[in-house]
Amino acid sequence: MAATMRAWTFTSRGTPSSVLKLRNDLPKPSPAMLGPHDVLVKVAYVAVFQGSAAIMNIIPHFNSNLWIPESNFSGLIEAIGRDVQHLKVGDAVFGSPNPKHYTKRETKYNGMMAEFAIIHAGQVVRKPDNIAFDAAAGLAAEGCTILQFCQKTKIKEGDRVLICGASGGLGSVAVQIAKSIVGEEGAVVGICSAANADLVKGLGADEVVDYKSHSRLSDHLAELYSAKPFNVIMDCAGVDDSLYFESPRYLSPDGVFLAGGRMGVTHGGGGILDILSFLVVLQLRMHWPSVLGGTPRTLMFHSGEVIPESMQELPRLVEKGQLRGVIDGEWPMEDAIKAYQRVATGRARGKVVVRVQDV
Repeated sequence: MAATMRAWTFTSRGTPSSVLKLRNDLPKPSPAMLGPHDVLVKVAYVAVFQGSAAIMNIIPHFNSNLWIPESNFSGLIEAIGRDVQHLKVGDAVFGSPNPKHYTKRETKYNGMMAEFAIIHAGQVVRKPDNIAFDAAAGLAAEGCTILQFCQKTKIKEGDRVLICGASGGLGSVAVQIAKSIVGEEGAVVGICSAANADLVKGLGADEVVDYKSHSRLSDHLAELYSAKPFNVIMDCAGVDDSLYFESPRYLSPDGVFLAGGRMGVTHGGGGILDILSFLVVLQLRMHWPSVLGGTPRTLMFHSGEVIPESMQELPRLVEKGQLRGVIDGEWPMEDAIKAYQRVATGRARGKVVVRVQDV
């Protein structure tokens, strides 16, 4: 009898609680299915990503295949393709597949909320010994994204960086990587609630701003930082458009505002209409002359990609103590829906992870 495995699947569009089903009868991928550059992974933990709910709720189901959600994972190598050089059977690893594979007809590629999965070896790296499986599970996609944010905005030693949403899954990684680049001569300021201030400072932030204590956060930022403006602002939350529109008051003239989050869309708040209206206003504020209400500051968008060049940097940062995983909470495989509900609150401190199985 063919070996089977457990996995969460969905076959139609909808919210996680309405479309996800836990199956225990799916065929387990076999080494015979591996391409020359693939690996077979026994999945230990999966981190729940805020955008996964949007994928389920917005994107139509394009084929009849069962889709398996999620990407960030940790686990053990079960088998390798013939041309894989940097990994071997038994290696503890973490990584994230390329989302482009999700809609392919090749059934060997799918999401990671399963006990076993096949993934391209270029999107997997060895897990350093100084990080546990649960903490490593949330590093790949967010780590690659933040490294690319830093490259796009050209952050350098001595810069001043403001990070909004500094205690969340993406923001907590941003604080650490940004601080590793700007060094002691630079500064990282994190925006979060007072309850998360110690966490964010522990990740390397030099200062913390409590967004809950001010009715207009942009006014408070202008009061504090107009005389020492930021070189880069990373918005990892995306809940307050005025942070960009008012940024000339606290972002240097040659500074960059990088929009990296849009919580209302990823959790279904305003949906498509919300993001369309935002983009219309954004285009006006970006391109109109400042005398007509435009915003004279550079705005960037970037969708992070899991690529070998970025992935290979993450273990080095972990080994040097400059990057660690922050875990908000852990749920067993059968309670994955509760993990999605926690992420949907927008109040997670770091990553929400699902324990798929012991390894």
